[in-house]
Amino acid sequence: MRPEFYKTLLSPFWLIVLLLAVVLPPLLPSYYLHIVILTLVYVALASAWNIVGGMAGQISLAHSLFIGVGAMLSAALLLKLGVNMWLGLVISAVISGALGAIIAWIDFRFQLGHLSFVLITLAFGEMGAVVVEGWDFLGGASGLLLPRDTGNFLQFQCGGGIGAFWVMLVLAVVSILINDEKEPLFSVEERVEMAREVLRGYQNVEVEYFEGLLVDYAAARGATVLLRGIRAISDYEKELQMALMNRRLRPEIETLFLMSSEAHSFISSHIVKEVFRLGGKMTGLVPPSVEARLRKRLNTAAALSPAQLK
Repeated sequence: MRPEFYKTLLSPFWLIVLLLAVVLPPLLPSYYLHIVILTLVYVALASAWNIVGGMAGQISLAHSLFIGVGAMLSAALLLKLGVNMWLGLVISAVISGALGAIIAWIDFRFQLGHLSFVLITLAFGEMGAVVVEGWDFLGGASGLLLPRDTGNFLQFQCGGGIGAFWVMLVLAVVSILINDEKEPLFSVEERVEMAREVLRGYQNVEVEYFEGLLVDYAAARGATVLLRGIRAISDYEKELQMALMNRRLRPEIETLFLMSSEAHSFISSHIVKEVFRLGGKMTGLVPPSVEARLRKRLNTAAALSPAQLK
């Protein structure tokens, strides 16, 4: 994680938030405490979705499937087979991971593209709903009724709203820390040098870096069009906001979006570094010169920070 992250985390604002998190929950009425708990649930879910949407550039509509597996299966294992809830959660997580791997394999193995990924996840979510409603083991249409909460933490009982609040607060904080802003593996100068090596044969291409606003740099160079690449629908939403702001700042400069081919739409710096680190084939992912630098950097580094592998 970057040093700035820790400075922000230790700022007076977050210290006040932490103090309020400790003091307020016991004073809140149950209704408002329930709202706070649900807010923390959605914070954790949004951070988890960022792994798929933010890092991999995909949009998943199978949320109900994975949430259902975690909630319904662990509860069913407890009620029907007497399996401890904590162990049931581990089993549910393994099954959810397997389902996610199957979905990814179907889409990426056959290079079906981003829209197909959305439809596949939606189909799996609908199939999961059918299975839950038609299988008595999972409670069917009537659902499952858990035992009374007695505060036994070993049975995943939180002892009421206050306990549930603390559990969700910890999960939300952990999920936010995991989704820390990524740190580049190479410096700006190294990336410029690599780009110049790869593009050396193109006489009409120059590689430079700058600080400040992109539109100001473009105006200083006399450029009137910005070319922006888009891999997925999630990229388009972010790029559209940037393009509208750039137009507001410099109306004379237009933005042109270029869609990547399906063969390269799934590639990101995080995926490339992770595949290489785990010994996967790099053919078609990066140029040979970049692969050589990756090999030198990852083989000589004693350890990489978690943020560098994102």
